Amino acid sequence: MGKILVTGGTGFLGSHLIDRLVREGEKVRVLIRPTSSLKYISDHIKNNSVEIVTGDLTDPESLKIACQQISAIFHTAAVIDLSKSKETFEAINIDALDNLVEIACNHRVRRFIYVSTIGSYKWQQSPIDENVEQQPSNIYELSKLEGENIVMRAHRNRGLEAVIIEPSAIYGPRARIVVPEMLWYIQRSWMPMIDGGQKRLNMVYVTDVVDSLLLAYRKQEATGERFIIGSDESYTYKEILDTLAEILGLQPLRWSIPYDIAKFISTLIGYFSKLFNIDTLPLWNYIDYMATDLVINIEKAESILGYKPRVKLYEGLINTVNWFAMNTNLICPEKSGLMVTYEHRTL
Repeated sequence: MGKILVTGGTGFLGSHLIDRLVREGEKVRVLIRPTSSLKYISDHIKNNSVEIVTGDLTDPESLKIACQQISAIFHTAAVIDLSKSKETFEAINIDALDNLVEIACNHRVRRFIYVSTIGSYKWQQSPIDENVEQQPSNIYELSKLEGENIVMRAHRNRGLEAVIIEPSAIYGPRARIVVPEMLWYIQRSWMPMIDGGQKRLNMVYVTDVVDSLLLAYRKQEATGERFIIGSDESYTYKEILDTLAEILGLQPLRWSIPYDIAKFISTLIGYFSKLFNIDTLPLWNYIDYMATDLVINIEKAESILGYKPRVKLYEGLINTVNWFAMNTNLICPEKSGLMVTYEHRTL
């Protein structure tokens, strides 16, 4: 349809999206901050496969430049770190998005694909679909729900062809939260399993989410709709953590914390982190998630988008751990039998 703008293109999901767009011959522009690391898209820059606009989501003038001669926007940029302040979430996830949508409409951008989150729904025992009440439980979820409202108002009032994608827990190479933290804790036998790890989590591999984004971009019947995106099966935290331990060549986790105690610990950590102005210990921010089932229904995405998750959990976790082993210092050789494990695997 023309040139595509990607926000958050140097991050986890955005960089994988750019990989696919470039591979499929699309003309891509990326909005980057002056301080952004370009390592995930450096080859595309060297090959002149993407156009770079340096700016910031909070700077309307740079947004105006970025939106010139653009036919579609993939908005993947967001603050997701729960240790950040309410003001930061509002500035980036709400106010900056509001400016971007307004400028996009003024520049006659045709299509807008907004990446939201499954977290805005009320998690429950039965599968979540798009008809379940949206009931955010923290500032991140609240900011993403408000983002959905901003985008859909522009669809109704300004004719913007908006599509909202609501992924479950995204994982894969380049992941910045949750999986890296799990790997760090598992290797030290410090991974907290809540109530025996019996609650279920739906994890979706990053390239499956990219599939959904491209389907949303190309399917006209998706306009004005929200789609829950995930894998076709949810697993217990124990199954997920034991699988990671197996891939790392370690013993399964054998200890568990009752939710009430874990919540008390996480509250103390949060209190002292604010008191002494230090970063919150990762993972303890996510205790409430680990104590709640996340089972989803992706029938709407399957029927309208033609979406079908392709990467099974075991394959995806192997790919993820292998990437972290080769590209980071996160996996400690002295604490892991990883290389022995991989001698017997075909990746």
